[in-house]
Amino acid sequence: MDPPVRTRVVRELERLAAQGPAQELVRLKGRPESRLRVGDWRAIVEVDRAANTIRVKRVLPRGRAYER
Repeated sequence: MDPPVRTRVVRELERLAAQGPAQELVRLKGRPESRLRVGDWRAIVEVDRAANTIRVKRVLPRGRAYER
């Protein structure tokens, strides 16, 4: 991942952590994960509201983000 993209992704993840899960997070069907869209990139995350944590599972380009 090139530095400008990495900076944008980290900035969005920090904003998400500071403000809490918002409409930008979309729950993935049939999975415990959600996705955060950052341009053409997707951050696949797990939100644990009880522990107040966000775990980043992977950050990939849109076309590869949902492969298992």
